[in-house]
Amino acid sequence: MPTLYKALSLFLEADKINNLKKIGIHNIIEFVEKDPELLCCQSKISYKDIVKIRNVLLAQYSALPQNGSDLYETCISSLAIFSTGCERLDSLLDGGIFNGEVTEFVGPPASGKSQLCFSLAATVASESQRNVLYLDTSGTFSAGRLLEIVSNHISNKEHIDTALKKVYCCPVHDIFQLLQLLENISFNISQQTGSFHSELQLIILDAVTPVLAPHIGGKQMDGLGLMVRLSQQLMFLASEHLLAIVVCNNTVQGEKGIIKPALGRYWQHVASVSLKLDLPEERSGLTKMEGYREASILKSCRRLFKIPARWLRNFLV
Repeated sequence: MPTLYKALSLFLEADKINNLKKIGIHNIIEFVEKDPELLCCQSKISYKDIVKIRNVLLAQYSALPQNGSDLYETCISSLAIFSTGCERLDSLLDGGIFNGEVTEFVGPPASGKSQLCFSLAATVASESQRNVLYLDTSGTFSAGRLLEIVSNHISNKEHIDTALKKVYCCPVHDIFQLLQLLENISFNISQQTGSFHSELQLIILDAVTPVLAPHIGGKQMDGLGLMVRLSQQLMFLASEHLLAIVVCNNTVQGEKGIIKPALGRYWQHVASVSLKLDLPEERSGLTKMEGYREASILKSCRRLFKIPARWLRNFLV
């Protein structure tokens, strides 16, 4: 918030600014939050001038009021829900992946997180005709697998090529490159530089753990700060630019052998929805080799309770 200076108001003169600083009032927020009568007594500025300065500052820096109906209409008009490519999984996610949110796919290695990301990218590129940015931190991106999934959605070769051109893969080697990349994306979207950013709808980060893990634990002191900065950038991109953000996260073994998402409690607030994928143990004649996955909702901003696990067969096809 800007500090107090003369140009803010005709009544805000240099001697008045000095008086305000002496009592600890340095910026606009500190000024408008203070009771005018108390401010008058402490700063020796007339009550009339304080009210005039206050009215000018409130008029310049206050948010414009909106009623609930207008906010609701804005929300509905900007809402987009993208299919994962699996009806049962979409049902579990209340329709699919929502824009304006960070969605997390959690699971151990080989649980299908990357394959689900490919399926989601293929659906957005082929059905919604919007751009997808795939941030690959672990070298798992497969153009061949993406082509296979897109081909299952589209039969026309020309349309397949068009859909594939809408998916951009960017290798990411460390957290600093990732942070700079996300900052550049936000700037380019704001400035509308090029058709790619204006049509960008989905960002997939596969995965977050490889870039943060080297900075967490041991004698590393910067890990928490980097994690907070990354979470802020992801949530800002989702809310400010109405993008769908998908982040893959690994699992770790916690106390008493309980399997939980990696990165700890400081990461739990980032995702609006957290979907857990797992390779189920053999039961009722089902084995890992038969292409079954177990999916459950660990967290959802639209539900107040944990959703029990469901069986999904071959949802990656």
